Amino acid sequence: MAEDDLPEGEDEAERTYREDEAALFDALDAVMEERGIGEHDLVPLLLAAAYHYRSVAYVADTAKPSEAGLKMDLDRLRKLVDELHRGYRKNAAQVVREITEMLDAPLAVTPTSILSEGSGR
Repeated sequence: MAEDDLPEGEDEAERTYREDEAALFDALDAVMEERGIGEHDLVPLLLAAAYHYRSVAYVADTAKPSEAGLKMDLDRLRKLVDELHRGYRKNAAQVVREITEMLDAPLAVTPTSILSEGSGR
């Protein structure tokens, strides 16, 4: 896609991130529906998956992985989670508004824009 075709202020990396995020949400929705998993039950699974995949990435991408190195990398993950948490708290009114709109129009399911704001990317 040419830069001219991107929404105002969005670069190729942001577009790719947004598309990957939407694809992940679509896949999660399908799994939730297929397996009967509710949102409250999904959250601990996603947190466990985040830490698992971050650990896999650290070990796979590091020449000499160590316990101390993994702990440092997991601390960086925690900082990212803290940033996301702060963003959701700061923009709670917007999040409620967007999710209410999303639930009122189930065919237009998209993740809230707050996910990409302040995500540390």
